[in-house]
Amino acid sequence: MELITNSRLGMWETCPTKAHYHYDLRLRQKGIRWALCIGRAVHAGMEELNQSRDLHRAVDAALADFAFIETHLDESQGEPEKYKIERQRIAVYVTAAAAHFQQHPVVAVEAEFTRPLQNPRTGGKSRTFYLAGKADGIVEIEGARWLLEYKTSGVSSEEFIQHYSGNRQIALYTEALGVQGALVRYIGKTRKEPKRRGGEVVESLEDYGARLLGDYLEDDTKIQEFLVVPTEEQLNEFRKQVWDAAQVMLFERRAGILRKNYHECANCDFHAVCHNETGWESQYYVSEYDHDELPGLQRADGSNSA
Repeated sequence: MELITNSRLGMWETCPTKAHYHYDLRLRQKGIRWALCIGRAVHAGMEELNQSRDLHRAVDAALADFAFIETHLDESQGEPEKYKIERQRIAVYVTAAAAHFQQHPVVAVEAEFTRPLQNPRTGGKSRTFYLAGKADGIVEIEGARWLLEYKTSGVSSEEFIQHYSGNRQIALYTEALGVQGALVRYIGKTRKEPKRRGGEVVESLEDYGARLLGDYLEDDTKIQEFLVVPTEEQLNEFRKQVWDAAQVMLFERRAGILRKNYHECANCDFHAVCHNETGWESQYYVSEYDHDELPGLQRADGSNSA
């Protein structure tokens, strides 16, 4: 069985060729993906906090997760200094989130799931696809179960909430996990740097971290949470969209069609391989899994165990 996740569906909608390189060929661009690494580290910290209720352990867990990139830092690109600054920021994100967010009883943490993809019109199950995903957590609030989602973002909380309220991932997880909806916890990322004077850094990393934490504790817009409850209309729309998308995937596969969205080429991770640039092979490696975030649902050869 093949897995359809929200990420795979979104990438396929953006560009089927991009999804082919990522999920079918399992190509990954070399180099540090800073936003993903930071988000993953914060998730690791919040997961530890939900389990142990210990802030020090949570910060340590976040920084330990982030430390894996140390061996990949490129001095010529100034990445060692960037790494030190991002460590301070990650510690602040986790500490400020712990101070802001109320703790709720945790039902599950990092819960992977699969469920058959069903035809919403007939109730029939797909012979090819399963829906899949991984929830940051499930918590209980006033007797009801809610999906727990942590989101680090560089956009303002206002803009994030505006664009996230109709998020398809929430519809998928709500239906698959049988929860009321999602408790979404937004953690805004900062661009503030250590103080400089005449081009020279004049603030220690420790002082920078303390100043940044003060900003986060004083500004309520940097750390926010809100509930998202998909309407029945949204759930029905999701069921139809994902089923219809799966049928198009199958049709194009059988017909040997691989569409390409040229409007997305400029900043695409797969530009080099897609345009057959000289030496493109050196820019990529092959992942063990087609869905890196769901190793428990796949065998090491990339095939699925669902």
